[in-house]
Amino acid sequence: MRFDRWVTRRIAARLPLQLQSERPWVLPMDLQVGQILQTGDAILDEPRPLTAEETEYFGRGLESVSILLTGGREGHRLAVHSDIELAVSDETYPPNPGTKFGTFVLENTMRMDENARQHLSGR
Repeated sequence: MRFDRWVTRRIAARLPLQLQSERPWVLPMDLQVGQILQTGDAILDEPRPLTAEETEYFGRGLESVSILLTGGREGHRLAVHSDIELAVSDETYPPNPGTKFGTFVLENTMRMDENARQHLSGR
């Protein structure tokens, strides 16, 4: 994705960018366990700066943050630049099961292994 003529960044397609909207947004380092992104993925662990090994693997030149999201059997760990605004839902986990969005989030979470879901069990 090009942010201007000189800067190109790689961003995971499943991360909802906050683009000129009035919807709520959060910087990656400020995400909280249980927050739900607009994609329906819940945050499973506190964000943290990338380790030196991860920085080498992901090849990021800018300061990046590691976040763990729901998805798959054990969740997905993604790296995202620390200054990227992510679109978040007004709801936190557990969402309202009476809405389509809440049902979607809950169904995806229930597909995960029990150990991965434990991050959200106290919510």
